[in-house]
Amino acid sequence: MASLDRVKVLVLGDSGVGKSSLVHLLCQNQVLGNPSWTVGCSVDVRVHDYKEGTPEEKTYYIELWDVGGSVGSASSVKSTRTVFYNSVNGIILVHDLTNKKSSQNLYRWSLEVLNRDSVPTGVLVMNGDYDQEKFADNQIPLLVIGTKLDQIHETKRHEVLTRTAFLAEDFNAEEINLDCTNPRYLAAGSSNAVKLSRFFDKYISGFGNECASEDPRCPGALPEGQNNPQVCPYNLYAEQLSGSAFTCPRGTNKRSWLYRILPSVSHKPFESIDQGNVTHNWDEVDPDPNQLRWKPFEIPKTSQKKVDFVNGLHTLCGAGDIRSNNGLAVHIFLCNSSMDDRCFYNSDGDFLIVPQKGKLLIYTEFGKMCVQPNEICVIQRGMRFSIDVFEETRGYILEVYGVHFELPDLGPIGANGLANPRDFLIPVAWYEDRQVQGGYTVINKYQGKLFAAKQAVSPFNVVAWHGNYTPYKYNLENFMVINSVAFDHADPSIFTVLTAKSVRPGVAIADFVIFPPRWGVAAKTFRPPYYHRNCMSEFMGLIRGHYEAKQGGFLPGGGSLHSSMTPHGPDADCFEKASKATLVPERIADGTMAFMFESSLSLAVTKWGLKTSSCLDENYYKCWEPLKSHFTPNSRNPAGPK
Repeated sequence: MASLDRVKVLVLGDSGVGKSSLVHLLCQNQVLGNPSWTVGCSVDVRVHDYKEGTPEEKTYYIELWDVGGSVGSASSVKSTRTVFYNSVNGIILVHDLTNKKSSQNLYRWSLEVLNRDSVPTGVLVMNGDYDQEKFADNQIPLLVIGTKLDQIHETKRHEVLTRTAFLAEDFNAEEINLDCTNPRYLAAGSSNAVKLSRFFDKYISGFGNECASEDPRCPGALPEGQNNPQVCPYNLYAEQLSGSAFTCPRGTNKRSWLYRILPSVSHKPFESIDQGNVTHNWDEVDPDPNQLRWKPFEIPKTSQKKVDFVNGLHTLCGAGDIRSNNGLAVHIFLCNSSMDDRCFYNSDGDFLIVPQKGKLLIYTEFGKMCVQPNEICVIQRGMRFSIDVFEETRGYILEVYGVHFELPDLGPIGANGLANPRDFLIPVAWYEDRQVQGGYTVINKYQGKLFAAKQAVSPFNVVAWHGNYTPYKYNLENFMVINSVAFDHADPSIFTVLTAKSVRPGVAIADFVIFPPRWGVAAKTFRPPYYHRNCMSEFMGLIRGHYEAKQGGFLPGGGSLHSSMTPHGPDADCFEKASKATLVPERIADGTMAFMFESSLSLAVTKWGLKTSSCLDENYYKCWEPLKSHFTPNSRNPAGPK
């Protein structure tokens, strides 16, 4: 139990609105048989674990603090309540749908807890007197819940719910209306359950936005009107993290200001450590132009050896030069243990992380992210992070040197489509003020080598931050597919999620491309990927399912590399079936997510990739051996599919 994080959520509202019944339903999934008045405060605990498709999957305790709802005018009543208002992570505002006054009083409750002493107890704040701008910068998540829905006649429900909808709008919060005597209102998978999950975990959305966040335990931690005051709020240190040159044009200038308990410079000297299987030596083995495919990379068993994210990094291939900030590397991570009192940061480039098996709880200087298979995250150059895992875990990493990932230009597609900026999520500020006995280890990747330094405190001591240089995550299910609806193929570039551009227009150091579930409707067309040779290098991985062009040996957790101008395409079985198929609209790749790291550079494979991993499929070339000639010199129009 002690290892689980705890979250404090206040449950506020007038007496008699059903707060105790609500808390019991949330925590026990049962109806409270004999509700009574709450005197002072009572605390119940909900053990919460997000399932597949929710924003976060870490198990933790949500402490629901049910605060007594007396609205008496005595100052002692209010002063008693304020002792419960410290270190709050979220607020649930509860009102009785049958009692209009209890709805109006939510404005007073919000003012009391967020503004402490500025509103006397018992003062009714009507909607018209509520200044939304006063709490525009509030970082504490709010949720509005209306109770006793069952007591409103169906003919009156529309009128009541229309009126109460303004509450959620005023508080910039989501709204749930329910009957606390019926658990079905919070049934798993329902819209109310989804809203509840979103409330328990909050992200900032948008790609490349100027954002600001502060841990709700320290309201006002962000300095007002300047970046570097003589004395920061709460006596914090100001520190800038720059992801671009100071003089970059405004559109490409990336930086964030961090307000932290101790600056990141507070560490002992770095010393070289064992490199493991991390390398930037692209001349370890002779070049190999063959089509290459790997069986699923083997994850070390916990019973044999504990391996965390850093120890489990293996460089598979790459190209370019780290010192000149031009190039990329593809890594595989294979781990079974969390990074205990260890963090990592990369001085060489950005990490695009693609988990394939097992969820990742990633602690960053900007906050926490949970990233699970079918999601990706980007940890940009210089950002410190630590990863917790919960099982034997595997995934892929695309590292780019000297450039950052961008959303691709849409051109004739227009304003919408592919990955929408709003679907990228940025963590909110969260800090830990923790001394580490024996020292916290900070690991740095610098010029392709690993170094370690010790410091006395956790590096995740950023109380507040603002800027446009942040980590972020994205759910691949949100990708809006563009596809052919007439005949032939559009180029696979229409499936690009992120790109890292080179200095040549239209040519990328690396593209991250996916092949998601979609409809195939093209007429008169061979629908699987066509045979081709490409000036680009293509590394493919499979998160789940079966890739349409190779149903057999290409497996989740494995990969393939088709180097510059190396021919490739569907295997013989796929070609035969697709050539004879009846062309009707069909779903393609349901239950599957394949992806590609595509680069203009000619990638070299490492010794680990070709030999040490023992995962190279020596028989890959055989999938094309059954291809046979269908040449009909005497018949230009042979019978084809119908």
